[in-house]
Amino acid sequence: EERLKQASHQIEEKRRQRDGTAEELHELERGVAQKRSRVEVLEQLLQKGEGLAAGTQQVLKGLDRPEVFSTGVRGLLASAIEVDGAFIPAIEAALQEHLQAVLLTESELAEQVVETLHSKQLGKASLVARDLIQLRRVPDRQLMPEGGLAWALDKVRAKPEAVEVIDHLLANVLIVEDLHTALRVKRQIPDLTLVTTRGELVTIDGFIHGGASKEEGSSTLRREAEVRELRAALETLERQKSEKEQLLAQLREELEEAQREESSLREASQR
Repeated sequence: EERLKQASHQIEEKRRQRDGTAEELHELERGVAQKRSRVEVLEQLLQKGEGLAAGTQQVLKGLDRPEVFSTGVRGLLASAIEVDGAFIPAIEAALQEHLQAVLLTESELAEQVVETLHSKQLGKASLVARDLIQLRRVPDRQLMPEGGLAWALDKVRAKPEAVEVIDHLLANVLIVEDLHTALRVKRQIPDLTLVTTRGELVTIDGFIHGGASKEEGSSTLRREAEVRELRAALETLERQKSEKEQLLAQLREELEEAQREESSLREASQR
């Protein structure tokens, strides 16, 4: 009778563990579904070029001859770089409209692209050709001034096709905490471009850009960053889900075994 009581108690415990694990698995499955859905939405927006100028979208699609332009068009600059999340506003301020520039392998192709955009009135686009960028010398980096948080270049990881472009665009661009610091450093070192973590910009020519609006949408750079973060989170959730599925299967087997044992004990006690 004591063994039967223990067997019954074990069954109840296994059921409790099974039900708890099943609930945890359900939560993980829901989290995976939500994140996967968000990734799909973002990737669709990126693929459609949501928020990009009409001409830029046309260039990315290959204009009227995708088979000709596809090999020389290397995508958006924004899609060719990765930025630490905390510094995205600063890098966006530093690069501004250059983020929507389309990377080309050579300047001869740029002439064909612009001519097609103009003749067919498909819109305007900003283009950057690798062979023209290579003609310029990247200025030497200065010493980190007091008040600087980081050089912008150190917070950007660029794909091979974008390295030279980014080296030029972010040369001697310094990230600081706030606009007050940016203006102070600018007075001391005039040949620097300064950006703040909130996204204000003081250009090398002394122009100051800042502020915000309620209508500001999600940029390509932010969407790319969110997709990377979601994919990393998905990988973790998928692993946890797999482990939880294995545990649930094990608990079900143990419960069935406990139930068989209890059944045998009951039969034995009734003889």
